[in-house]
Amino acid sequence: MDSEGGKMSSTESQSVSPRSLHVLIVGGSICGLFAGIIMKRLGYTVRILEHNPASVLPAYGSGIVSGLSVQEFFRDATHPINQSAQRAVSGRP
Repeated sequence: MDSEGGKMSSTESQSVSPRSLHVLIVGGSICGLFAGIIMKRLGYTVRILEHNPASVLPAYGSGIVSGLSVQEFFRDATHPINQSAQRAVSGRP
C-alpha cells in the first residue's frame, strides 16, 4: 500500500494470491454461506461466524425457491443440498 494507506499498486496487487488471503464472513445466513462457497472456490481461506447456534434457529430457509441451475450449483458445492421439493403454484406438492 502507499504511505497514506491507499490502494495497492499494480505490482503489489499482482503479488498477492488468494491462497495467502483470509476472508471472514459475519453471518451464517444463506447469503453468508453462498459467499463462503464462492470465496473458497476462488482459493481463499474462509471462516464464517454465526452468533446463534443452529439448534435454536427456526427453519427460515425452508421456503426458498431455486431453479435447476441453482440446485446444480449447490449439488456441485462443498456441502450439497440434502433435500429438495417441487411444489405447484398453489403451494401444494
